[in-house]
Amino acid sequence: MGIYRKKFTFTQQAKERLDASAQSIFDDLVKEWALFDWEDALVFQSFPLSEDDVVGEEALSNVDDLIKYLRGEDGTKPLTVDELASKDWTSGLVEDADLMKRLFRTVYFCINKDDRRLAMATRLKLDSFMITHEVVDGSESDPTIREIIIRPYIIFCAYFFFLLPSALSFYLFESGFLLFGLKLGFDWEAIVRDTTDRMVSLNLRKNLCIELSASLSNNHTILGQDTSGLPKDIKYWVDNFRIFSKKEFSGQDLFGFLNDDNYFGGCKDDDKDLISQMLQLYTHLINGYLIVPNGDLSAVDKRTQSLENNSKVENKFVKEEVGLDLPLLNSSNENNKFTVANEDIRKMILSEFGFAPDDQYENLEEIFSRLAELSIYFNRPEIADLYYFDEDKNKFVWKE
Repeated sequence: MGIYRKKFTFTQQAKERLDASAQSIFDDLVKEWALFDWEDALVFQSFPLSEDDVVGEEALSNVDDLIKYLRGEDGTKPLTVDELASKDWTSGLVEDADLMKRLFRTVYFCINKDDRRLAMATRLKLDSFMITHEVVDGSESDPTIREIIIRPYIIFCAYFFFLLPSALSFYLFESGFLLFGLKLGFDWEAIVRDTTDRMVSLNLRKNLCIELSASLSNNHTILGQDTSGLPKDIKYWVDNFRIFSKKEFSGQDLFGFLNDDNYFGGCKDDDKDLISQMLQLYTHLINGYLIVPNGDLSAVDKRTQSLENNSKVENKFVKEEVGLDLPLLNSSNENNKFTVANEDIRKMILSEFGFAPDDQYENLEEIFSRLAELSIYFNRPEIADLYYFDEDKNKFVWKE
């Protein structure tokens, strides 16, 4: 899945910073590595490389070592779910070189094997570390925390965004993690589109995009400066674009805004490029482009209104699809809202997706997507969280 921008691969970035004396070594290594595109992007995301860095023999040797342990060619093993449950990461994590190698090996393994259970367990472990060490938004000044902990955390969140709890996905868009991800080369727009493409419910797609746009518009991460040289945050740029475009959010408005020196006269080109990506993401979240393929928000509204007005068809559809004699309707409810118990929801999932040993489903995104749809359908938001990962039990469980 192309969730990264093409120029943000190690080989592409290294070419622009390569020491002339290391050219032949670089050419030989590139042939030897034979990286897939996603591997090339992951190497860039994993290996700190700033604008001022010159890539010489030492850097290439370090990257060669990185690729070997990412792939496990040097014998490095990924972490296991059981190990994650037993390891204490409250201290000593960044000092343990072998553990850090295994952490990045786990990142590679989860992406390559699409191991969602291990990915979620590792992210939760990183969550607990960051809570303990008060890592709040990805903008920490400690370079060790930023490069060794936040990098793999954002990689997990980006590749498995569709599995994140809603509250976490909204927080990512409201914090410095969003900007850090852009600097790593992630295309948040492609990531959101991948998530909405997995959702059957148009209402669910719409709600997600609206919530993400609201989070982004309240992001106080510093990015760029105004014409007087004062640092400004992402919220400042979104607010001014809203005013400039008169809330039309068209591509023409965005082009005009970005080329207005009254706003961007004091901005560096790199900052302006990042602001442009932020505003395009916001525009496509708010105007329907990421909800339906052609961005026709009126089609979404007509479809959802049709579904809401045709309750008899919907009731029949659910009952036939589930195949269970459930008390779907409460005749005493004037608004014709549904009442259903948690156990009934579990039975619906069992009916649709079949039996899973110890309730450990492999197709997690389908389970979560279906629960989210049912939460909207039955007007009970808590249904979306009925199936969750219990850290104490180290497995997915159903709420009672």
